[in-house]
Amino acid sequence: MTNLDPEAKAALRRTMRMALAAGWVAISAAGWLRMAEALRLRDWLELAGVQPNPDWLAVGGAVWGMISVTAAILLWLNSAWAVLGSRIAAVALVILFWIDRLALSQSETAAANRWYEIGVTVLLSGLVWLMTWVMQQVRLIPDEERVKE
Repeated sequence: MTNLDPEAKAALRRTMRMALAAGWVAISAAGWLRMAEALRLRDWLELAGVQPNPDWLAVGGAVWGMISVTAAILLWLNSAWAVLGSRIAAVALVILFWIDRLALSQSETAAANRWYEIGVTVLLSGLVWLMTWVMQQVRLIPDEERVKE
C-alpha cells in the first residue's frame, strides 16, 4: 500500500471512509428503529412479557443510534478523530451488545444463537479494525499535521 501513488491512496482512503460511514449509518438506523418500535409497540411488548422490557429496548436503541451516527459523522467530515472514533464506537457497541445478551436477555431462546453472535461480533469488530488500519496506512497527511492546518 505504501507504493501507491497519492491519487490512489486518496481514493482508497475515501472508499474505506465512506464504506465504514455507510455501515455506521445502517447500524444507527437500526438503533433508532429499535427505539421507535419499542415505544410504538410498548403495550403489546409488556403484554407479551418481552425481556428486557420496552424501556430498555428504547433506551438501548437510542444509545446505539447516537454512538453510530457520531462515528459516521466523524468519518463523513474526515475528522482527525474518525479512526479513533470508529474504534471506540465498535468497542462500545460490542460491550453494550454483550451486556444485553448476557445480563438482560434471560430467556432460553436468547442463548440459542450464542456461537453465531460470537462469530458476527468477531467478524464485524475485525472488519472495523481492518478498515481503520487501511485508512491509517494510506493516510496522505498525518493527523498531527492536519490538526495544525
